[in-house]
Order: sequence, then C-alpha cells, then structure tokens
Amino acid sequence: MHNTELMHETELTAALRPVLSGELAATEELVVHERRQRNRSTLFFVGVPDGGRRPRWVVKVPNIERNQADLRSPLTAEAQFHTVSRLHDYLQARAGGRVSTPRPVATLPSLGAWVMEFAHGRTVADVAGPKALVRPRTLRPAMEAAALALRELHGMEEKRCVEVDLAALEEEAVATARRHLSEAGLPARESWFRRTTTSGTSVEGREVVLHGDWVPENVLLSPSTIYCLDPELTHRDLAEHDVVRFLMMLFDAPMFVIGGNAPLVHTLRSQAAGAFLSAYYAPGSPPPTLRPLMLAALAARWRARHEDVAGRGARLRTGRQALVRRHFRSFLDEVSSPGWPVRY
Repeated sequence: MHNTELMHETELTAALRPVLSGELAATEELVVHERRQRNRSTLFFVGVPDGGRRPRWVVKVPNIERNQADLRSPLTAEAQFHTVSRLHDYLQARAGGRVSTPRPVATLPSLGAWVMEFAHGRTVADVAGPKALVRPRTLRPAMEAAALALRELHGMEEKRCVEVDLAALEEEAVATARRHLSEAGLPARESWFRRTTTSGTSVEGREVVLHGDWVPENVLLSPSTIYCLDPELTHRDLAEHDVVRFLMMLFDAPMFVIGGNAPLVHTLRSQAAGAFLSAYYAPGSPPPTLRPLMLAALAARWRARHEDVAGRGARLRTGRQALVRRHFRSFLDEVSSPGWPVRY
C-alpha cells in the first residue's frame, strides 16, 4: 500500500493529470488544497489555482489494513471505484438525481487510490452537531433525507423476503454481545441479555444489498441532492443492519455522548431517531429484529471505542473511558428496556 504520509503533492498531481485530461483545459494546473487523514482512508482535495479554495475532485486512498471490532476493513481503491460506479449509475436512473453518489472519475493504481468529483454540502453528522440544540428543526429533514437515501440504496438489487427465527437471532446477538464485552474486559449487566422472545417465534425479514457503513458522515446533503458516500455493497443481509449502524453512530456523536441523559439532549436524540425510523419504515413500523441486532452492534462498538481510547495518552484515557462507559451503559439500558424502539 502506498504510504500517504510520504506522498508528495507533485507525485499526486503528476498521476492525476493524465486521467483528468478530458476535464482540464490545456493551460490549467492542478493544486492540492487539503490533505485529510481519517481512520479508514486519506483524502486529497484537488482543484485548479483560479478556482478559489473549492476543490473539483477528491482523491481517496483507502487504508485497507485498518481493522476494528465493529466494521470490516475498507475495500481496495479499485473495488471502491467499481462499487461507486454501479451505485452512481443505478441512482441516476432510479432517483433522477435526487439521490446520488459523487461521480466516480478514475482509478490511480500506482497510488492505490481512486478519484471522484467533489460534491459540496453538509453531512448529516454536521447537522447533528451542537448547533442542533438551538436549532432542533434542522434535524428532522436531515434524518428523513438519510432514510430516503437508504431506501433507494436498498432497492438497488431485488429484495428477498425471508423467515427469521427471532429467538435464534436473539440468542446469537446475546452471545456476540457477551463475547465482545468479555474480550475487551468491559462490565456487563445481566438485564442487557434478558430473553424477550419464546422459542419458535418467527417474523418476516427483508434481505437487501447493504451499504455496509451507513453512518451520518456518509450522507452528504446539498440543496438538490442527497449523496451516498463510501458504499460497500458486498453483502446481502437484513436491512436492519444498515438501520442499526446509522442509529448507533448518530447517538455516538459527541453531543449525545457528552450530553448523556440531559433532558434536552435525550429529547433531541429521540426526535432524531423517530424521524429516521418513521421515514425509513413508512407506512409501517420498525421490526422486532432491530433490538437484538442493535444489542450486538452496541457491544462491538463499545469494544472498538474502548480499544481506541486505550491506545491514547494516559492523560486523556481515564476521563474518556469513563465518558464512553457511561454512554454505552445508558444506551444498552435503553435498548434492553421493554418496548424499544416503540418510544421513538
């Protein structure tokens, strides 16, 4: 894998020039406006000198060696380019541009990277920041947009209706949750693992092609388009896996973690979750498969957060671990309470 820390801007622009020849004037030069390091990739925002500071393209270098308890490792650059190309073509035809992806441009095999057109907007994670406390009305349309985009994505391949043994699903989720907490040395409460389904209970589920990491950071909102970012589309499973991932990562935003169960924060969180679930499942309601899948996902996420914090400096470790512990205990208490998620 190419070392992005050592990559010089001239190396990047030299590799870019041939693949962008059809989109550049002969006299235009390329300039790297920003390099952004993320856990799972490095992003380079590229434009032209007379275009101001707004980029025209994004070069993405996936960190395919990144491993974490709650998520698969990123796909290669070539696989990501192919996946986004498929989804882009489907959404352009299906949604007429209302839901889309940034237009994929080319791969850069020598750099282990791929190129997409820059899309301007705000992510749902941005909307769900601290300003939402004073402007709560901004959350509902953002949640509804995320639900609309996920519904469109889940229609990419024909869904399959399957019979789900709810008791078996719950048993598997409980075992998975216990394993993650035990292996990470995290405390567990027996109330989290209480069975709610009798043997032989089955429900109908929908198997779809999954986004794989449907999180608020991967939903970009512009005035006319909802952009789906970083799709994987490599697995088919119950649609609730993507729904659970979105809710869990929404609630993992700093505002909700730090705010805890403060009445205003809790109300805002409930309203956001309710708007997303109502829009995604309309005209129905969330299925009973949501709760066990959320239990297993929360335990995996807590483990990932715990291991991430444990690798930080000692000065920050103790306080952050206490904050994360409080957050996940509260969330697990909520999910394991009777009736969840009907309250939303």
